[in-house]
Amino acid sequence: MLDRTFDELLHGKGAHADPVACMEDVPAGMAGKTIDGFPHCIWQFVSHMNYWMERNQENRR
Repeated sequence: MLDRTFDELLHGKGAHADPVACMEDVPAGMAGKTIDGFPHCIWQFVSHMNYWMERNQENRR
């Protein structure tokens, strides 16, 4: 079950959004800017997600 859920997360299936499709139209300059009222920019969120996905993969080996 966990393997299927992780696969769905990585490939945007089931209840998960496709991470590539979510980011492909965001210009790099915009990804580094914060918006008033929000403490983090897009690249910080993406970096956070990448960290935890990599850690999850390492723990599954």
